[in-house]
Amino acid sequence: MTTSEPGGTPRLVYDADAPKSAEAPSAPETAPDRKRWRSALRVLVAALLVAVAIVAVEEWRRAAALEARVEELTASLASAQREIAARRAQIDTIRGSLADVRERIHALESVAAADPAAPPAQAPSQTPAH
Repeated sequence: MTTSEPGGTPRLVYDADAPKSAEAPSAPETAPDRKRWRSALRVLVAALLVAVAIVAVEEWRRAAALEARVEELTASLASAQREIAARRAQIDTIRGSLADVRERIHALESVAAADPAAPPAQAPSQTPAH
């Protein structure tokens, strides 16, 4: 904003230096204004509390769903571990049978090596007797 000095020379005037308007200065806050602000603040606080409650309930539901899923997975894991244990028991049984067969083969080889001139032993008949 520019203005002229008495000699006619223009000079730059900042808003802070500009002449004040004829308007009356604003009155300090009145009691009704304070009540409106307090009311608005109460509404804002209430809205924030409601939002926090909604988020808390949603997080609680989410946590409950996760706990249920963990229980389900734990049960599934326990079932898989039982099945693995059963399979290992079967493998141990097979290994035991295999060890017995190896012992028999070793015993037969020992007998055959001890008396090579002996006639071969009669194999038991596979057909059932009538």
